[in-house]
Amino acid sequence: MKLNNNVKQTTELEIGQLWKVGDFHIEIVQIGKTLCHYRHLRNLGQKGIPVKLEQLQVVKKYLKTNKAELVGNKKKKTTRK
Repeated sequence: MKLNNNVKQTTELEIGQLWKVGDFHIEIVQIGKTLCHYRHLRNLGQKGIPVKLEQLQVVKKYLKTNKAELVGNKKKKTTRK
């Protein structure tokens, strides 16, 4: 019996992704080795929302269990001088 190990079920998170979960959105702000910075938005035009910090695996599991849909990916360009 041959096992198929090529299938990946995990979701890769990237900076700037916008996920729709029910009535609200989650915006990925920054990703580190083990932690993820994100914003929990009720409306897309909201400003002044604090950034929350959580373990990367916890965020992935939350998105998967709540059947989140990837709405967009707005990558922010960083310029260094």
